[in-house]
Amino acid sequence: MKLLLTGCTGFIGRELIPLLIKEGHSLTVISRQTKGRLNTIANDSRIKLIQMNPAESSSWDKEEIQNSLKSCEGVINLAGEPIAEKRWTTDHCKEITNSRIETTKNLIKNLRNLRKPPKVLINASAIGFYGSHAQTKFTEENIQGDDFLASLCKEWEFTAKKQTKSDSPFNRKNRNRFS
Repeated sequence: MKLLLTGCTGFIGRELIPLLIKEGHSLTVISRQTKGRLNTIANDSRIKLIQMNPAESSSWDKEEIQNSLKSCEGVINLAGEPIAEKRWTTDHCKEITNSRIETTKNLIKNLRNLRKPPKVLINASAIGFYGSHAQTKFTEENIQGDDFLASLCKEWEFTAKKQTKSDSPFNRKNRNRFS
């Protein structure tokens, strides 16, 4: 299957990409990282790398990304500024939020504009939805937490759900909470 992946150069994506390659999938990876910082991906002939900031709507106008969108059969959206690498200043929290919300909006907007959208869309979220409780085992039935990550996850999930609602062109939509 031809897959387009966003944000798959981080914590989860580094593990996911080798599995997808092993299964025989053809990958196009969108990343804000430069090719020099992504040696393992950039040097693999089975992976096409597109360096862009998916949170900026103008990035999606490039012919290379539009052609990749038209040819993909599935999309995995894991995009987002890492949450554990810097202090959560006000500016960094805005970047963490923007990198997820705006990327998701831009991605889905561009997918909806295709004559033939991909068959499947997988959009990430995180277990941060439940808040921080060291001794609690969470299930889907648990309520949302009340901290920054919980609010961010709720907004991210709502954005993906709202953008793919009702007249959705996707055969399958999947939103996952990862840890």
